[in-house]
Amino acid sequence: MTTFDPQTTFDDFIEMTAIVEHFWRHIPPNVWEMRTGTRDKDWTLWETLAHLVAIAEMFNRAIEHALTGSKRLHIDGFVHRTDLRAWNEAEIAAREYFSANELLMLLLTALEEAAEYAQSLTPQEANLMIAIPAYNRAFRVLDYIDFQLSHVGVIHGAQVSRPIDNQPLWRRCSPGLLQRQVDRYIRQMSAAYWPDVGGDLVAPINFYIDGESGGEWHIIAAPDGGSAGAGVVDDPFLTIRFAEPDVLFGVFTVHLSFTDALTSGQMRIDDDGRQAAHILRLFSASPPK
Repeated sequence: MTTFDPQTTFDDFIEMTAIVEHFWRHIPPNVWEMRTGTRDKDWTLWETLAHLVAIAEMFNRAIEHALTGSKRLHIDGFVHRTDLRAWNEAEIAAREYFSANELLMLLLTALEEAAEYAQSLTPQEANLMIAIPAYNRAFRVLDYIDFQLSHVGVIHGAQVSRPIDNQPLWRRCSPGLLQRQVDRYIRQMSAAYWPDVGGDLVAPINFYIDGESGGEWHIIAAPDGGSAGAGVVDDPFLTIRFAEPDVLFGVFTVHLSFTDALTSGQMRIDDDGRQAAHILRLFSASPPK
């Protein structure tokens, strides 16, 4: 289980916020309406920034509610995980009259608020639990603080770079921050598992990541949502090895194709590749198809 280290987390917010601000302030005016993918349904760069604001503000509301004793964040129109797509679109539409600069200021304000929480919370407050409708189980306040960093810097870190230079935001991180982003991302990935689809499956997955910012982590997919953390577990259902964090992030954010990662040797699976693909598809924001 991740321990509470307020100063390191605060320092990571300082570094990540600087990366975020520098990136977004240098977007050319003619790029904002470009799509971040090849499909018509892919968000524009402006829409993606609006989404980042909406999620950052939701995480902070979850923290605020947890500190007042709430066990679940209630959001109008967002009751079940399957409501996420509609909620995302509604939140983006609600910000349609904001300029890009106004959205950036809102995002920076939300990150600053999260950083202040990181520095001011007691260990007891940091471990308070609260559920949000986007995830498969309740998480600690300190997890939502960490998820702020992995959401803006990893989950959308490659997507936002596609119309610009195709250099994901995580490549701008220092080695220490990058390693902690791996830990945050794997815990946040665990939140995206769909136990309703997995059923009675209990599947420990070990991750071995080489390189200066690498290490060992695990996720356990389970009917109650499961768990995740540093270190590996015995008798894994699946073992995946990555040459470096860039490959891990690239594969799971579709910056690097699953097939290319395997054929190049940057990713290795110790078990059946088809079985791995079947399990990994159960970790997604939208219901698995």
